[in-house]
Amino acid sequence: MRTAQLSFVLLMGAFAVPSAATRAESLVHTGPLGGAASSASEAAVEPTSTVQDAKAVTEAYHGFFEARDREGLADLWRANPGRVLVTIDADLEASLRLWEQSPEEPDRAGIAELHARALFGAEVAAEARGNSILRDYASAFVGWTDVQKLDFRAGQAAFGRAAQALRGGDAEVALAAAQECRERALPLGDWWGTAMGLEFEAAALRTLGRHEEALAAGVRARQIYHQLGLGSSALGCALGALESAISLERWQRAHALCDDCVHAVAAAGDRARQAALLGQRAAIEDELGLTERAAATRAEADALGDQ
Repeated sequence: MRTAQLSFVLLMGAFAVPSAATRAESLVHTGPLGGAASSASEAAVEPTSTVQDAKAVTEAYHGFFEARDREGLADLWRANPGRVLVTIDADLEASLRLWEQSPEEPDRAGIAELHARALFGAEVAAEARGNSILRDYASAFVGWTDVQKLDFRAGQAAFGRAAQALRGGDAEVALAAAQECRERALPLGDWWGTAMGLEFEAAALRTLGRHEEALAAGVRARQIYHQLGLGSSALGCALGALESAISLERWQRAHALCDDCVHAVAAAGDRARQAALLGQRAAIEDELGLTERAAATRAEADALGDQ
């Protein structure tokens, strides 16, 4: 086994990437599939984030909507990229719960108000962030038929089964459930759910030693999480993809993935993790024959340890 592969095992232990259960428990609401990372950890890997109390961000969002203050809301979203999705999604989930309370005679006025605010927030987010994924997600959600709402909940249940099976060591069952989750979420425009399904699909595939497929699923999940502003989830996927790239001896790709992870944790000020990742990058540089560069990377890691 290569040196890079051995050191990666130690690195993953040092990172303690949150499990599905931990992520679900940390949410202030259920989320599309009950499992994005906590708002605090999201903000921690967003270099431009101003960490504000979740309640304060929500109250500001509500105020900007009432005033139809697009500029003020855009500034709020730019300052808190890790809170944009979870704040908007709270309205979407609340609207779905209103429907579930009385599907035959739902509170249509209440649902319409929540939908209008979510659509406003997502539209402003698209303008402020320069990508349309949140607007697409919100507009898809508010347009679901009754059958699609039930399908959404079925996707949540599939994710729950995937998480439980993975924790129980049954990777085959986890894989099937994660794939079902992804297959239900994608046609609905549920990008968050799609990313969660892909993330756990990749984790199950890694457990089964199917690293080619795991790498493909993991990088797709990472890209979606990044667009959604879920930084720590994106980082977790990058670490998983790094494991697969190392196992496949795709050293150039592994180097790029590792470098991205270094920058993410450095922005968060996490020196211990930064040093661990630098050690990993040095091992990959050895594999690439970049002897001088590897020595410089190790010196950088050592300097962090001395501080």
